[in-house]
Amino acid sequence: YADREMYSTKFIQSQIVNTGTVNPHIILGKEHVTDEAHSVADVVEALTKLPKPAVNLYDYSVDDSVSISEKNNGNGIIDAGETVRLYFSLHNRGGVASNVNVSIDTYRSEIGDETMTDPYFTFVNNTIQLSDIGTYSVRESGDKYFEIIVDANCPNDYLADFNVRFTYENGMDEKDTAIFREYY
Repeated sequence: YADREMYSTKFIQSQIVNTGTVNPHIILGKEHVTDEAHSVADVVEALTKLPKPAVNLYDYSVDDSVSISEKNNGNGIIDAGETVRLYFSLHNRGGVASNVNVSIDTYRSEIGDETMTDPYFTFVNNTIQLSDIGTYSVRESGDKYFEIIVDANCPNDYLADFNVRFTYENGMDEKDTAIFREYY
C-alpha cells in the first residue's frame, strides 16, 4: 500500500478491523479451545482483500431559520407552516463509496401502498448526490439539503416517519458492479 493518497492510515486501520477476524485457539491444560470472546486480525485478509464500502446514516440537523421562510421560528423543530431544510451526515466504515445518492420520502409501506405519502409534508427536493466518501470517513451534506414544506394544518405533536434511503457503489474495486442500498 505505497500510495498514501489511495491507501491512507484510515484505510489500513479499516482493513485490519473489517477483514477476516478469527477467534484464536488457546490451550487449556491439554485441550485446544476456541476463544469465542476475543478475536485477532487476519493479516493476510487485511493486506490482500479489497474492502467493500459500509455506509450508515451518522447524523442530521434541521434548519428552520427565518432566512428560509418568514413563517419559520428558528427553534430547530419542525412546526406546522414552516419550510425547513434537513441536512445530514453519512459515515463510511469500509472501502471508498462512490456515486452516493440519498433520497427522502414519507411513503407508508406498512399500509401496503408505496404511493401513500404523509399529507402534511411536501418535498421541494427529495434526492441529493454526494461526492465519494473515503474509508472510515464522514461526509456531510454541506450545501446540499432536503427542503420540506410543512402543511399549516399539521397537528401539534404530530409524529411523522421520514424514510432516508441511499445507494452507493464500491469506489475501490472497478470489478464490483454491485449497488449497495441502505434504508433508515
